[in-house]
Amino acid sequence: MECLRVLTFTPYFVRFLFLLLLQGRGVLQSDSDATRWYQAAASQGLADAQFNLGNLYHKGRTKDSLDADRSSMDNTSRVSARDCSNEAEAVRWFQLAAEQGHMAAEFNLGVMFE
Repeated sequence: MECLRVLTFTPYFVRFLFLLLLQGRGVLQSDSDATRWYQAAASQGLADAQFNLGNLYHKGRTKDSLDADRSSMDNTSRVSARDCSNEAEAVRWFQLAAEQGHMAAEFNLGVMFE
């Protein structure tokens, strides 16, 4: 994670990285790597990264959510992504993006608080 601190993230770079890691385009698909990169970009204040990180938490696709999901499952049970989502973290990241005028983040917050 040390090398991530020296990078400057741009919206284009983050969007490109999102496609690569979450959809497995040209690399192995990895929710945990995508989460790690998004956290680095979001902590630098990039609204797109904050929004996308909020989506990962909301959909239960972060490394923490997936690890908790795996540890609580036995071989016969299935847990939906919704069951392992982290709504509090999703709201936190959506709010940070919305404060910068990210319209999709504002919409997601409105839907979550309906």
